[in-house]
Amino acid sequence: MTTGAARTRRSLAAAGATLLVAAAMLVGCASPLTPKTPSDGGSSANGGASSAGGGAPTCETIIAPALVDQFAELGWTARTDPFYVGPTEVPGGVSCTWGDFEAGATDVVQMYGWAPVEADVSAELQGYLADQGWKREEADGVVYLTESMPSTEWADEQGYGMTYAFGDGWVALADTKSGLAVITWRG
Repeated sequence: MTTGAARTRRSLAAAGATLLVAAAMLVGCASPLTPKTPSDGGSSANGGASSAGGGAPTCETIIAPALVDQFAELGWTARTDPFYVGPTEVPGGVSCTWGDFEAGATDVVQMYGWAPVEADVSAELQGYLADQGWKREEADGVVYLTESMPSTEWADEQGYGMTYAFGDGWVALADTKSGLAVITWRG
């Protein structure tokens, strides 16, 4: 990659990071990854997703609506894929890559995903990532596994790259740990 191309990629990534921070502020202070209880609108049995909306998670429903609107204003659309952890597909989940796909090949994208997961499968997936060298951290009832050597161009302010978050009955994914803050799936 030429220095100019790398500079452009970093500038576009910085613009995306600014968009991400703005969207996170719109979402509010409460982390959507905090385990939900039936009294606050969620159910730990389905990963914090409320059954009020029903349906399966989609690229437009797993992240904050304000962020979907901002992506649309940029001309970005989502490519929908199955949710994977390594080689394992997690049924019922969705992995979304947002970007301007009309522009042709692009490396300026943002990734988000969410899937329901049973406790035993969650433990297996966490073990797989740990065996692959991913860094494990726990906070507020959530287990985070972050790639061990993220690209400096794709890391957040704290140096975290692609990160999975495992909660009670669910797993979420973002291209950076701070990106997990915009995942608001409620069903």
